[in-house]
Amino acid sequence: MVHLDKIEIVTNTNDIEQRTAVAMKVQVEIGYMGDIDTKKMTFEIHATFRQWWLDERLVYDPAMGSKVVGLKSLRDLIWTPTLFFINEKDSKLVVSTRDNVYVQIDPDGNVYYALRLQLVLSCPMNLKHYPFDRQSCRIRVSSWSYDMNALVLRWHEECVTFLESVELPEHFLDKDDVICKAFNSTYETSGQFSGLVAHLRFRREIPYYLMEVYLPISLLVIGSWLSFWLDVYAVPARTALGITTILTIITSSRGIKESIPRVSYVKAVDVWIETCTWLVFCALLEFPFVNFIARRGKENDALAAQNNFRLAAASNKLFQVVRQPSATHKVSASYTNGPLIRQFGDSVGDCPADDFTPPPEECCTLYSKLTEQNAKSIDRVCRCLFPCAFIIFNLIYWFSWAPM
Repeated sequence: MVHLDKIEIVTNTNDIEQRTAVAMKVQVEIGYMGDIDTKKMTFEIHATFRQWWLDERLVYDPAMGSKVVGLKSLRDLIWTPTLFFINEKDSKLVVSTRDNVYVQIDPDGNVYYALRLQLVLSCPMNLKHYPFDRQSCRIRVSSWSYDMNALVLRWHEECVTFLESVELPEHFLDKDDVICKAFNSTYETSGQFSGLVAHLRFRREIPYYLMEVYLPISLLVIGSWLSFWLDVYAVPARTALGITTILTIITSSRGIKESIPRVSYVKAVDVWIETCTWLVFCALLEFPFVNFIARRGKENDALAAQNNFRLAAASNKLFQVVRQPSATHKVSASYTNGPLIRQFGDSVGDCPADDFTPPPEECCTLYSKLTEQNAKSIDRVCRCLFPCAFIIFNLIYWFSWAPM
């Protein structure tokens, strides 16, 4: 094998004026794909990176052999392109027993060059519809040292292929919907370079999130409604139930949010978590409200019973007064909605004024109209109001966010 200048670009002609750029075909075969890291916005692949080009300097007599194959040592003897992955965050050559590099040279000078790479590529994501989102991750390849006047990249007929074993636990990868395109990158200092891009489309699988996010939080919301069926005076039970449910839902939501990056926009899962949190919080606030009404109503009932007792006692004393025969002495009694009002023309004997104490002023306010029955009525209304609100929210949410 003749040692070729590895720096000199392949021209395929000795005429300088007729020199054209080398056309190189590229293919990526993915043998393994790790799950997409949503928090870091990256994905990992183990791929066989294949390249084809023509180097007329390597033409030889077919009688010498149908092809020449070799590994890294053969690669070091010939010219190879300098390609790189634009969106890579980490990359390395796969090594088992030796470096996974393969070179094949045909008699007509066609070169086939393959190497196995482990790549971690960036994948910017829009998470507004998370976890109902669809993402498009890219594999971007470009020439490093040769501009378009020297090297032009083209995709192979099958630009990106997958082994049958490639499956993702959290996402569905549409292997037949890979979009491959070519592009040019222009730099002021170095010129225009050829590049290739392949779009891989992913759809997030929903069953995991139904079982781990939506169902548990729904059960917590439904569990908070048990408070409406407990007695309005069951302070320890209703308080413990309300605080436990709201703390549990906050803890669950924190675990969900830790698995995704911090972004400045509202996500679909945020709408669900925040709405459910507010429903549980409102169920917690409903208890002190009805408890206050019940206690106030109980006080009003006790005050009304006390006033009725005084009214009855005062009435008995009033009608026991001995009437005088004189016309100038008269006793009259009138009743109103309040306590007894006595009118005397003269003194009426032994009827102490303390027995006719007027009612307190708060009896005429809104608080005086509260009864224990009002609190129980509010609980009965909430038993229907909260489930209906949750059902309406679910209808709006799933029709708005869930994929069709």
